[in-house]
Amino acid sequence: MKHKLEQYEGHFFYKDKKLIVDLITSSHFYYEVLDNKVEGKLRMGSKEISIGQCEAIFPGWFLYGNVLRSLPEEVDYKWIERVYPAPKEGEDHHFFKTLQKELKGQPEVIWKKAPEIPLIEALPFLMLTDRSGAFADLWMDYGQGHKVAMHDMKSFAWRTPQVEKAWERDLLETGFIRKQVDHSHYYCSLDQVTKSLTFLLELGWKIFDYQKREVYRQGSKQLHLEMPNDHISLKGTIRYDSHEANIEQVLGAFTRREHFVTLSEAAVGLIDPSPHWAELPLEGGEVIIKKSHLGLLSSCFADEEIIKTPPVQELIHRIGRSSEVKAIEPSLSFQGVLYPYQQEGVNWLYFLYESGFNGLLADEMGLGKTVQVLALLSLLPKGAPLLIIAPTSLLFNWKLEFEKFLPSFSLYLHTGADRIQDKESLQKKEVIITSYPLLRLDATLLHSIHYSSIILDEAQVIKNKEAQVAKAAYQLQAPFRLAITGTPIENRWEDLTSLFTFLMPELICAKPLMKKKIQPFLMRRKKDEVALDLPEKCEQTLFVEMTEAQQVIYDQMVVSSKKGLLKKIEEEGVAPHRMAIFEAILRLRQICCDPRLIHEEAESGKYLQLFEDLEEVIANGRKVLIYSQFTTMLRLIEKGILAKNWSYLYLDGSTKNREEVVCQFQEGSASIFLISLKAGGVGLNLTAADYVFLYDPWWNEAVESQAIDRVHRHGRKSIVIAKRYITRSSIEEKMMQLKSYKASLARDLFDREESNFSLQDLYELLSSSSIS
Repeated sequence: MKHKLEQYEGHFFYKDKKLIVDLITSSHFYYEVLDNKVEGKLRMGSKEISIGQCEAIFPGWFLYGNVLRSLPEEVDYKWIERVYPAPKEGEDHHFFKTLQKELKGQPEVIWKKAPEIPLIEALPFLMLTDRSGAFADLWMDYGQGHKVAMHDMKSFAWRTPQVEKAWERDLLETGFIRKQVDHSHYYCSLDQVTKSLTFLLELGWKIFDYQKREVYRQGSKQLHLEMPNDHISLKGTIRYDSHEANIEQVLGAFTRREHFVTLSEAAVGLIDPSPHWAELPLEGGEVIIKKSHLGLLSSCFADEEIIKTPPVQELIHRIGRSSEVKAIEPSLSFQGVLYPYQQEGVNWLYFLYESGFNGLLADEMGLGKTVQVLALLSLLPKGAPLLIIAPTSLLFNWKLEFEKFLPSFSLYLHTGADRIQDKESLQKKEVIITSYPLLRLDATLLHSIHYSSIILDEAQVIKNKEAQVAKAAYQLQAPFRLAITGTPIENRWEDLTSLFTFLMPELICAKPLMKKKIQPFLMRRKKDEVALDLPEKCEQTLFVEMTEAQQVIYDQMVVSSKKGLLKKIEEEGVAPHRMAIFEAILRLRQICCDPRLIHEEAESGKYLQLFEDLEEVIANGRKVLIYSQFTTMLRLIEKGILAKNWSYLYLDGSTKNREEVVCQFQEGSASIFLISLKAGGVGLNLTAADYVFLYDPWWNEAVESQAIDRVHRHGRKSIVIAKRYITRSSIEEKMMQLKSYKASLARDLFDREESNFSLQDLYELLSSSSIS
């Protein structure tokens, strides 16, 4: 009776076998006396066993099958020792009667009459009747060749119906139900078969498959990952009791959607549908994983039982993206300073480039995706041209960012009627920046050039893989491809599928599997996650191109002003025409906001860009304030918001219940708050907002600051990102330049006070168009 019970990391082991501990089921110990033999018995609920059937007895515990249960505390341990491991022969029955009377609380004694055959406790075993394991019959083994099916209604003196029912209840507590189909009497749904059979095997049940081979559950594994060439291979074996199976055998059976792997003529192994194996490809009898598919190995990487060779170990560390990827500083050509999270982004991007991968940078709006890309470009060798494709409204913004951060790079904006149309000239350019519409129109030319790298900005433009612009992007040629977007999934999973059709089409597959495959090649940070690395208030200026129709309307207004108003000022001076000057500049500003403000049927580039940005805000569950000096512009934006069915609030000078509307935004679910300058510039606390969009510029910087500070004030828990929208080559851009050195001029002009600006100042404002 001296058995050793070991405990390790909270689990019990006996003879190196891990035990299941049952602390719920109570047990009752008693003596059963038959003729001159005394046997110890244990009753557990409706189930009874002989003490000799226990694999081991420990002080306070007994081991039956694979389950460790507690002995009844009320029984002195010496009574159990008397009848274990075998019954006692020749005991004096009167001794037990006398002892039972003298020692209260000691074992109960039950006197039995000899049955027709020696009574043995029934043990269950499951006979599977089909290859899937979904259909089965329950059998009882009474020993000495006495076996009977549960559904067999024959009566034998040695059958114990109550015990059989108890075993059946155990079976029905798994995924099996009573269901007669052909010759089988129990059924389990296919998705529950492995789980149910594993549970029964853990309890010590014997299970046989439809060919009467014994079923064993998965044990330890001896596996290792290695990287011999440009791929990763998984090799080794998995143990099933005393049997072994190669990982290729197991995966082959799993690929065929089988639940069992053949171990021998008399044994099969129950396949564990672990993520370690379920998604690994089997090619030519070997488990080979492309380096681009290493996302499938994430669960294997975390499994300490799987040995990783040094090259694989290094790859695991590097694919960790931020903290594990090797740091690399931008070159001296990069004229900027990166925040820590931006440096991590550059490290990751360079790792992708160096490893021959492509990627999707999907940081939330305002975190500087463009800056991270420019820092990466400073590290890449020059040779074939670099191609950047962006929305038309952002082309000039890319030019400004290059001039600021990479001034040594030579840029060519492939846009306009006079753009290059021959391959020889175009492929000599160092950096080519063009738009999505021109990608589609000039597809033949752009496809003929082999680029060093291709970058798609606002890559959600190609979210529909059937669209012409997406198909044109797919055919571009470059060894390194990068997509940038703040909304990788705008409406549906297919949006992301289209992006990776451009980046790494070999990763496209069913959704659950694809999620794992693309994970190493997608970086997504939200501003809340990097708030400690950012200033409390981050202000950005976005220069937006006019649409073609908007440009025509704007140029016509400039020509009209030059022919009429400027001629009169030359003849009569400034003072008599001050209101006319103000009116002309006001009309130009309205065209910059949107031509529809002067009753022209044309959308502005700024309006289209605003709704692109709002798509990202809504998709990320953020809140935004939109300011404009023109209530007519706010109403125009309101119509667009209503068409999108987005939640919003509105406040201008006519709003009576200001406090109630503000409270609704602060505490409610509205994502967008439209606010006019006069009504919302001061006196409001709007700390629930994450972004402030300044739709049209205010020449008095203090007014802009007051609007932003409605959000950026005490009680704020995260950073504020403010974005100014400026129409390029317009009076807005010219005033942005003037206010840096003539702030008083701007205030005088737009506050309608007496001003002292010169004729030359007016010429500068009205000459901002391309019309001369």
